[in-house]
Amino acid sequence: MHITTLPIQHLRTPSVSLLIYRGKHIGTDQWLDPALQQKTEELRQSYNRYGNVPSFDSFDKNAAIYLACTEYRHKSGLLLDEWLSARFIFADHALTPNELHELLQCLYHDQPVIEILRTPTAVTQPEHIAIVSRICGSSGKFITVDNCPTVPLVQKSQTQLRYTAYAFAFMIKQFLDDYHSWKDIQFIVGLFRNELITKSLTIQTEAKPLPTFHHGVTLFPDAPLDALRIDRDIAAYNFPAYFFNTDSLNLMLQGLITDGQLSQHSVASHLKNPEQIIHLMKGETLSYREFCNMGPLFTRCGSIPSSLMSGEELRAMIVEKVPDGPEFRVLKIRQWEEEFMELIATIVNTGA
Repeated sequence: MHITTLPIQHLRTPSVSLLIYRGKHIGTDQWLDPALQQKTEELRQSYNRYGNVPSFDSFDKNAAIYLACTEYRHKSGLLLDEWLSARFIFADHALTPNELHELLQCLYHDQPVIEILRTPTAVTQPEHIAIVSRICGSSGKFITVDNCPTVPLVQKSQTQLRYTAYAFAFMIKQFLDDYHSWKDIQFIVGLFRNELITKSLTIQTEAKPLPTFHHGVTLFPDAPLDALRIDRDIAAYNFPAYFFNTDSLNLMLQGLITDGQLSQHSVASHLKNPEQIIHLMKGETLSYREFCNMGPLFTRCGSIPSSLMSGEELRAMIVEKVPDGPEFRVLKIRQWEEEFMELIATIVNTGA
């Protein structure tokens, strides 16, 4: 489906072109272009690597959704495009605390973080906070050659995302431009896996990575780092590939199988590729994608077939042995605005 809506931002440099699209406004089901909705659905398919995640949910109506398309030429002269999407919701918007806790599944000293954020404090007011989620993207599945049909992109080295940090930064800028007069946005918060921040959402400059993703305790003065943690309810165990550190899951499962607590079959049958159990038992680290079907094992009630453990005992072991996957992080908007100018300078002056 062809996108008919014009981009709301268009940055051109000698080596890259970045286009920002507004998919929808807050508080409406209406998309500004059906093709943008279709593209968002396509991008959100990437969440299937964590399990059976629906493309759209009840939060989308209350969200502003943006898309970014980045076009640049491969060394072969072929044109690649990358896509990124993200959605933004206000912490004080017309959602119940339970609904927002489901969106921001994090606890502070065993209290839902969202309940605290929706209570005025010396640090901030609820209307100053926005939540970002559903960050998803894909590199170009096709390379376009001038005056020639598109051809499949088959080389893995060509599919790696290069401009995610810039695309994400421009989506934040557009969100601030659209809603800053409505809300005095001072913080954007969300759950982020560290590898997403370091590999995709920041640019390493000589001085430091840009922009700065502060640890969540920045909103809780004098709080220790371990005061924040993922709420490990059943939703977390349904999607262990996202909510848990899968390197530690590897080691824990290997140990339980070796000790005879879990049968090798019960674990292998829940891997995406059951044959990968051989590598797990050799102590090799499996990709997080292998855990996308583990939900039924980790949420099981009662005894686990052919094993000496129950589902409850397995979850208790995960609590003891496996750290969280994502962390609660904060972007301070005043600082971010300064870093945004530095970030843009790197792409304008050097072409990234």
